[in-house]
Amino acid sequence: MLKIGEYARIREINKLEFEVEICMKYEKYIAMK
Repeated sequence: MLKIGEYARIREINKLEFEVEICMKYEKYIAMK
């Protein structure tokens, strides 16, 4: 079982990766224009 603190940390990391992915897609979108 994961401790709640570990689970929260994993969620934070996933959120960061998700935001980075969006930023990269957005930059590609701008570059294509």
